[in-house]
Amino acid sequence: TSNSTSDYLNFPSDVAVDSNGSVYVTDTFNYRVSLWTSGSSSGVIIAGTGISGSTNNTLDIVYGVARDPNSGTLYLSDTG
Repeated sequence: TSNSTSDYLNFPSDVAVDSNGSVYVTDTFNYRVSLWTSGSSSGVIIAGTGISGSTNNTLDIVYGVARDPNSGTLYLSDTG
C-alpha cells in the first residue's frame, strides 16, 4: 500500500544525485519522487501525489529519474 510519509519507500527503483549531494529517489509504488538533501535524515516529496494516475500532478509507475547538471532540470520516466 502507498504511504504518505516521505521516509517510507515502496520499491525505490532509481536514484539521481546532484552536485550538492542531494539524492532524488523514484518511489515506484508510492507513485512519487522524493528529494533527500545532503545530510538530511528525511526526504521531501517533490513529484506525485501518492495516488496512481495519468492526470496532472500524478504519477503511474515512475521508474527512472535523471537530473541535467547544467540546467538542473529533473527528468522522470513514468508509464502513465
